[in-house]
Amino acid sequence: MGRRGFYRAGWLRAVARWATAGVALPVLALLVINQDPPAVAAVPPPSAAVTDPIAAYYQQLGGPSSYLGNPIGAEYPVAGGEGQDFAGGSIYYSSATGPHAVHGAILGHYRALGGPAGLLGFPTSDETGVPDGVGRFNTFAGGA
Repeated sequence: MGRRGFYRAGWLRAVARWATAGVALPVLALLVINQDPPAVAAVPPPSAAVTDPIAAYYQQLGGPSSYLGNPIGAEYPVAGGEGQDFAGGSIYYSSATGPHAVHGAILGHYRALGGPAGLLGFPTSDETGVPDGVGRFNTFAGGA
């Protein structure tokens, strides 16, 4: 808020009255009144190097043009690791397993079983097709 805002709020008038009446004003109050607003931290540009494992893996898969599509939320903590949801699936990361994507029907069943906090734990592979081409699977730290 600038001086004009303080004047409208009556602060500047009150300070002026106290000063002309010989009232000693605390120095801190004068500093606060004359203080400029804090600078806003700069946000790194989208082209900045990606350092977190989920974002790096997402870019490795092809980013928004991959089967995952666009992010639909920020990264979130889960069961000793992190996860992030995308339009076409999710990426889960723990330091023990690394980042892996889960999507489709497998993702639905995985979430129903508790996701990373459930019996299966974190994924240890991305979804992969079986040799006969009929089915697909992921492997998980807790089995399956």
